[in-house]
Amino acid sequence: MTTTDTTTDPAAFAAPEPPPAPGDAPTFGRRKEGTRPKRVSFVLVTYDARDAPTEHTLTARAAVDTASVFGFGRSGQNLGAQIAAIRNLLMRTLVDDDGIGIHEGTEQVAPAPDNPDTMVPVEGLDAADWSMSDLAWRTPDGAVHDTAEAAAAHTREHGSSLRRFTAIMDDDGLSVEQSALEEILDFLMTEAADRPTQRSSASSRSRPRKGR
Repeated sequence: MTTTDTTTDPAAFAAPEPPPAPGDAPTFGRRKEGTRPKRVSFVLVTYDARDAPTEHTLTARAAVDTASVFGFGRSGQNLGAQIAAIRNLLMRTLVDDDGIGIHEGTEQVAPAPDNPDTMVPVEGLDAADWSMSDLAWRTPDGAVHDTAEAAAAHTREHGSSLRRFTAIMDDDGLSVEQSALEEILDFLMTEAADRPTQRSSASSRSRPRKGR
């Protein structure tokens, strides 16, 4: 048997071959030009502490994210893990461009020193140019509010489907039936299988439980 001393073999110290140029590497997952996952709308009903129902109309892409499906499969029989996996999957399908986006925030504004009718960010003003009585809050859609609470309420009401769903799931004062989340997931998977794309121009299995 012949052995090679890698400490003296020049091949052992040879530089690795460079990776292929981006244009030469195979590409996977790109959507066909001019198409996007079909969008579908549905209504989610929540209940407050007095069991009063509220309907929320949400829009989602009829395309189930593969990574989320794998995560759901790994959740096993643990109920909490199942709910978390369903929530994660739904958040990946809900659209974020039909209202104020989930990462868009409000900004503090005050009247411009040279034009009181125009509100400008406080961050760019000198301390002498504004007072607390002038302070207002502007939401990403351009609406100006006198209080931070009013701005927050406006953002919740006019938020995107993703933003509103996230707020619902994080609200300790609202209850969501676990069966509702499962049925939404079944609905989206069926829509994805039946009508997966469109032109870019344009079952209860568990006991009711708060979907947190």
